[in-house]
Amino acid sequence: MKITIVGKNPEKWYKEKAKALVDYSVGISGKMEQWAKANASSPKGTKTHVQADGRTKWIDRSGDARDFLRAGVDANKDGFSIWIGHGKEYGKYLEECHDNKYAICGPTIKHYTPIINAAVKRIFGE
Repeated sequence: MKITIVGKNPEKWYKEKAKALVDYSVGISGKMEQWAKANASSPKGTKTHVQADGRTKWIDRSGDARDFLRAGVDANKDGFSIWIGHGKEYGKYLEECHDNKYAICGPTIKHYTPIINAAVKRIFGE
């Protein structure tokens, strides 16, 4: 068990931690987007190949699905979230069809969840 002592100014402590989380989230969302794009597609005109996790990289026909992958941070009064998604209407198809073998958003989240969890613990000093 661990007890964190906030000190005499809990509002300042909270604001510092919230700013650190938002700053980290903005940075990691950019890394998530880069990772997803790098792991989503094969170079234009090449054949697909099966990756170590059994997924198949995309055949990059137009480059649009890869180019329109986006990640970011949404904030509101209740908190914030890190997100990743497709900017093309057929992105859902890539994620959910063919036994998820073309999925990239789910695998990106799976890859980054332990990294983000460890960072949150570091920010809060755990």
